Amino acid sequence: MADPTDVHSGLPNALSVLAVHLTAAGRTEEALTVAEEAVAAARAHAEADPAASEHLLALTLKDLAGRLTECPGRSDAGRAAADEAVETFRRVEPRDPGTFEQHLALHLAVSLWLAACYHAEDDAEGALKLLSESEAVFSRLDTRHPGSFAAELEAIGAARAEFLRQSGIGDQPGQDRPRVLQGGSTP
Repeated sequence: MADPTDVHSGLPNALSVLAVHLTAAGRTEEALTVAEEAVAAARAHAEADPAASEHLLALTLKDLAGRLTECPGRSDAGRAAADEAVETFRRVEPRDPGTFEQHLALHLAVSLWLAACYHAEDDAEGALKLLSESEAVFSRLDTRHPGSFAAELEAIGAARAEFLRQSGIGDQPGQDRPRVLQGGSTP
């Protein structure tokens, strides 16, 4: 087995690919174990060389979050992994602006899943902030590549509309709209 502290090792990627194949084969628990190993290996790489490897940690965390959502009773752990993936990409993107923006946008799409978690916890402001941030990044990308991110923007708009409908936000006359909807994007 490769040394997980060797930043040139392909171990995290190989484990992530294996987790995908195990999931496709219906071996969910094994896929989860392998995805956790991928995160551990990527975390070791990120600790050794953050500039070169944090994006890999974010990718493996996002994959782990997806695996955890498929396991009953593991949604809290899935949300934690997804939150960490998004936070990691927020750190990575400014180091090399534009290089990781599409990755950030795609991982912010995890916010659609997180928004459902926040809604379940009645954290409307948190859910709407995630949706707004995701929409802002996809909008920037779509401005540079017209039409390329229309499906993502449509999905976010639909998720926002459904969230607002289910939560009752804005249904009451005279009720102020949440701050995150007034200005479009949020920091």
